[in-house]
Amino acid sequence: MSQSLDAYLAALKAALAGSDRALVQDALYDARRHVDHELARLAWEEPLLGPEEALARALATGAEVQMQGVEELAGE
Repeated sequence: MSQSLDAYLAALKAALAGSDRALVQDALYDARRHVDHELARLAWEEPLLGPEEALARALATGAEVQMQGVEELAGE
């Protein structure tokens, strides 16, 4: 796992500190799954994209998705 992905998951875990352990585990799993899916999509759609740029894009979209989830939870 790359350092930037590790940092992303660590930041997500820190943001969820104090939350139910199952919620944190689910969020980390979902985030990792999203990044893996996004990397696969980018490899298919943009095969000339370098691995670091692909990971940066995948993490950026992952952060957007996670923020939407946090906003939805906050609105409940």
